[in-house]
Amino acid sequence: MPVIGDLHRFLRTVTRDSWHIELRQINGNVATIVRPDSPSGSCLLFSGGLDFLGGAVSLLGQEPLQLVSHRSGNPRIGAAQRRLKEMIREAGFSFGDVAIEVTSKSDRTTGFKHDAEASQRSRSIVYLVIGVLVACRTGYTNRLYIAENGQLAVHLPFTQGRIGANSTHTADPLALKIAESIFEQILGFRIEIINPFMTSTKAEIVSHVAQDLPDAIAVSNSCFSASHLP
Repeated sequence: MPVIGDLHRFLRTVTRDSWHIELRQINGNVATIVRPDSPSGSCLLFSGGLDFLGGAVSLLGQEPLQLVSHRSGNPRIGAAQRRLKEMIREAGFSFGDVAIEVTSKSDRTTGFKHDAEASQRSRSIVYLVIGVLVACRTGYTNRLYIAENGQLAVHLPFTQGRIGANSTHTADPLALKIAESIFEQILGFRIEIINPFMTSTKAEIVSHVAQDLPDAIAVSNSCFSASHLP
């Protein structure tokens, strides 16, 4: 309940839609969150897209990293994630690896049904929650990285027709700060959420990956291509 206001703010910021959240009590045990005395490293969200690949290439070797992937029902995305991780390891990098499946389909086990969300504009809340949960469970609580080029991070419109809710706001700087506050209130300690490419262009990210892992560029798979290509 205490974070409902911030959740509204976060979702409005990333989607530009109006939201109203209602909570329902369910039976279950409350998980105990314990912050490790000595954090083991940081977590990096890893979708299989080019920006996230650039984040792995840039950050691996600087500090211990846990790559956190969201497994969807799209086989193209899962295949890209697995192959990219293989290529990164073949290049001599070591890292932790956790992939969690989250689906938007109705749950047949519990009977919970819901309307389908056709867009991906609110997906960052799912990814950030997965990242924070993995960080707490594994001890990689120094930072949570979400790698997004500056063009999309500050959501500049691609054309005059792509403004407001028609553009992605996945890594909006304000949204990331709100998310930090939400997680701090829930967990009792702060995990810093950082976009390492806030001031980088897509071309700069590609040029960096091309120096260290050029063959991986063609393997990377963005959310747009995964949903539009056969």
